[in-house]
Amino acid sequence: MLTLRQVGALGIKVLGVTYLAQTVLAGFSLLSTRFIPSDAGSPDAFLIAQVVGALGYPIVAWLLMGTADDLAERLFPDVPVSATFQPRDLLTVGLAIVGLAMAASAVPALVQGVGLAVYYGEATRQQLAEARFEREWPELVREGLSFVTGVAIAAASRPIASRFSLEGK
Repeated sequence: MLTLRQVGALGIKVLGVTYLAQTVLAGFSLLSTRFIPSDAGSPDAFLIAQVVGALGYPIVAWLLMGTADDLAERLFPDVPVSATFQPRDLLTVGLAIVGLAMAASAVPALVQGVGLAVYYGEATRQQLAEARFEREWPELVREGLSFVTGVAIAAASRPIASRFSLEGK
């Protein structure tokens, strides 16, 4: 019989497959950067910075698909799926998956921010870094907050679900 934990693990694996598809799309995007002139420095160095950012997608896919069972063990009870499920149980699964999706969606942008920092950290490009990071900073802050919020929602999915469940009302 299927358990709530297995349902949760399947949902996490579906997220992993989504990020695997994003890896393919990021690859095509990277290929297109070869045809766009870089605004600073060597196009090859800029491409390397973009590749570092794109590595976030396969990392997220691998983490979600490879650790789905472990994550599910931490997040969900090992109870059989049946018609006696309480709304709180399904809300717990949904919140955990949404939280993981929020956190996972932030990883590629954060990894790309690190790649850009390394790229612009080279002495010959440091004067260009300030202007670039003025444009990038709001996105990096948003993605960092999205990551932290997503992890918090996933980790607290049970208490949140208990608080907002319609059971007993």
